[in-house]
Amino acid sequence: MRKTRLEQESNSLLHQAVFGLMTSLDKIRSAQDLADSVHDNLRPFIAHDWLSFYILWKDRSDGIIFTNRAVPFDWDKLYRQVVGFDKFRALILDAHVGDVILTQDHPPETGEDRAVAEYIHAQTGAFFSANIPLAVCKDMRSFVALYRNDPSRPFTPEERAGLHAFAEVFTPLAEIMLRSYERKMQLLANPGGKKRCSILFDQGLSTVGFSDGTNAFLEELTGKPMGLEALSCMYEWIKATVLPGWMRKETGPWSGMFPLAEESISCEARIIEDEFRNCLLMVQIDAPHKKDDFSFLKKYGLSENQIAILSYLPYGYTNRQIAEAIGIKEVTVKKHLHRIGAKLHALGKTEILSQAINLREENSSG
Repeated sequence: MRKTRLEQESNSLLHQAVFGLMTSLDKIRSAQDLADSVHDNLRPFIAHDWLSFYILWKDRSDGIIFTNRAVPFDWDKLYRQVVGFDKFRALILDAHVGDVILTQDHPPETGEDRAVAEYIHAQTGAFFSANIPLAVCKDMRSFVALYRNDPSRPFTPEERAGLHAFAEVFTPLAEIMLRSYERKMQLLANPGGKKRCSILFDQGLSTVGFSDGTNAFLEELTGKPMGLEALSCMYEWIKATVLPGWMRKETGPWSGMFPLAEESISCEARIIEDEFRNCLLMVQIDAPHKKDDFSFLKKYGLSENQIAILSYLPYGYTNRQIAEAIGIKEVTVKKHLHRIGAKLHALGKTEILSQAINLREENSSG
């Protein structure tokens, strides 16, 4: 039986794209590599501006998105703003592996739908997307989405057929990545029940994975819906303390403590290996506790700025970091530390902090 033109084009797309993907298999070591490879190999045959590989928990809005590296935005972060209102997430979670779900087939029906579509377009330029579920495990599923920024180019029936055929061959590789991610989640599990979250980073400090409930933990920590960007102090500590040791083949653990609002958080970092023998950084963040309160030192003549500076000493902050945190000049921090030392009869940060803690204990016992 003679094949139709649509079938011929679909087979041509399948053969060329799959061949390109297969020849790059030895370079695929992570879900990020997978997103890049699929983008590079599919783009010559099905035009798209950017692509994302999604891993989502079935019953929650948690998950992680790996977008091809060339995009100028963080789609993983941006998508969290609308994930709870995105009707396509529900469609994809209910779809069968290999189905092709096109946004053009499901135009906005409500004001909420329109708001989500407008937000996505404003942030990324995308008008259309093709979404293909790829793999399913016990608690998670993955899918890939191709996005087009041209409002005059919806996906054609031929392209839908090509994507469906490509998904059939691509699914086994997606299953490997999903199982890999599932094993990473097992590494991040907290069997002791301690209130904490765990995050995995690669050497570029890109997020590889995080334990279930991390977003809720961070929202509770910050008091508002925020992601990992709330932990800027932790990133600075990793760059200054952990990364140099990592490059020297050290494995940790490293410990640190950081101020956050009226509380402080403690972290522990160590190096682990995944199933591909990639070195990853695991950071565990414990539940917050109240920040050191040195306000009683007003009666010893310390100003508000001096007390604020003193509150950063338990975390090992440098003068520059204290200056940035408070919003003053580094030289001003140095002058204040000299005056604090004179008032507390102490020399150097270590002695100043020790004296402040001793005075606090004396005041609390008295």
